[in-house]
Amino acid sequence: MSDDANIIQQHPEFPFGETLARDRIERWEESFDRRPEPDEPTSLLLQEFLEFVERYAFLERIVQGEIRYELPVHPRFLEQRERSDDPLEQQAAELAEAEAELLGSPDVPSMTMTDEAEDIGIKLLTTSEPATTELVGSFFFEGETGPAFLVGTEREDPRAAFVLAHLLCHYVADHDPYHNRVCRWDPDTLENLDESPTEVRADLFARALLVPEEPLRRYLEQLGGAISGGETDADRSWEILSTLFGVPESLLADRMDDLGFGTLAAQMRLAGSANGSGTRDAVSPDVSGDDPPLDRRRAALARLTNDAGPDAGVGLSTEGSFRLPSRYLNLALACYHERIMERDVLAQFLGMSEMETEAVLQWSQVGRCAPDEARDPSEDDGEDDDLGLQSEPRLGSDPDDDGPDMTIH
Repeated sequence: MSDDANIIQQHPEFPFGETLARDRIERWEESFDRRPEPDEPTSLLLQEFLEFVERYAFLERIVQGEIRYELPVHPRFLEQRERSDDPLEQQAAELAEAEAELLGSPDVPSMTMTDEAEDIGIKLLTTSEPATTELVGSFFFEGETGPAFLVGTEREDPRAAFVLAHLLCHYVADHDPYHNRVCRWDPDTLENLDESPTEVRADLFARALLVPEEPLRRYLEQLGGAISGGETDADRSWEILSTLFGVPESLLADRMDDLGFGTLAAQMRLAGSANGSGTRDAVSPDVSGDDPPLDRRRAALARLTNDAGPDAGVGLSTEGSFRLPSRYLNLALACYHERIMERDVLAQFLGMSEMETEAVLQWSQVGRCAPDEARDPSEDDGEDDDLGLQSEPRLGSDPDDDGPDMTIH
């Protein structure tokens, strides 16, 4: 491999082994509000999160030329901030209603919130499995990186939607200035370990956003009719309701209590418990034993084809704690396609072995541009990114374009 084969390594902010990057991450770590002080596993997860965000932002600057994100604006809430004596419940409800309107007022926001967050430029990182004994989330915002959220459980876990909604409240409400923070909850009850008004409001917001009042009333009425008509049993109504909203049952109980339906919620949970359907909170299934020994290449391909699911990169496991977001994967593959990154450095960014990286390349069907089409960084006009890449990654190319479709399906 020639000395200039990995052009990206020539960048002064290349995020591997760069002293300035380490100093920057240490500075970011010191900026966090850590009440109460996190334990060692949470601190290590936070450090890994910041390192991932550093790489993510680096790839965005290389491929796009800039960090792109949308800042939330809710005029009604800005007016509300002048009325600081309003109850937290009212503040959270009004803000959740305004945010729901931006989401298109879906009956089940948990199904669309992840895509919406990523569409406005939030770097959303979920772990491959519950990362700590507590449920953890983190809000991080710096101008040099843009907004980033850590969700300390799998994206498929219903609790992930709650953590995301909670962090979204910090993004839309707790600015001027933003405060980087680590948020933690009891994993079963979702009780926040920080009782400050800011955290209480974010929890209220999350519940109001995920379980809107009007759809809840409608579903309760429909369930009552179904039970009366013999279409379902009363003992299943609680499980059905939490499934409809895609939220943990503990969250649903708290939301109904917020709305004054606490007695009804208790009756529904009691009926389910007495008849064996239980009140199962959303915890990860207990998977025991290891996979049988497989060739690493076959294992990687199996993981890519069977576990990735409909949401592009989220099924890709790495050597670290996080799943690869599909957008991050596409940015890295764009650099590989443009010949500024070779396979060994691509493996670094993906957190995989070179053999697993080869499996990713086969699965994605991403090729290389012709050598004479590769951009020379010395020809950069200085108005775009340092490496002279196009300002947009070549993802989802037009059918008439001869370039590869680099969107991971």
